[in-house]
Amino acid sequence: MTTLRPLLLLPLCALVAAPLHAAPTTTNTNSKSKTVPLSERPYADVKNLVLRKELQALDEAANLLAEVNDEKSAKQAHSKIDRLFRMLPPITGGSAQELDLLARAQNKVSSQMWRLMEEEYFEKAQLQESWTLMTDHFSRPSAAK
Repeated sequence: MTTLRPLLLLPLCALVAAPLHAAPTTTNTNSKSKTVPLSERPYADVKNLVLRKELQALDEAANLLAEVNDEKSAKQAHSKIDRLFRMLPPITGGSAQELDLLARAQNKVSSQMWRLMEEEYFEKAQLQESWTLMTDHFSRPSAAK
């Protein structure tokens, strides 16, 4: 029985190691970043319109948060993120691949938030509330409807 355990883990390792989507969302040219058009992003083929809007909003939020470097830009990012996510409906389903894309997009946002959490203006700029709006779909005002 113990000799079968490694064999059971092999397919799982293959699934984890296999990439599920195409190229990254940005490309480097002459040390400046260019944004890849929406049609070339990994979620361009997502059929669920609500999920596609969510992924686009998360991608935009990650880009906004990457540019935050002071309290003023943090407050601006919070207001833009608030407008992006406040009225988005909660995600209640999706295929395994779609949910994996959602998790990856949320992880990208969370990594930016973990970076900003060390800053003194994190709470003052209400970035925690933004983080909650982005990652907890049922905390949004649109979920109460």
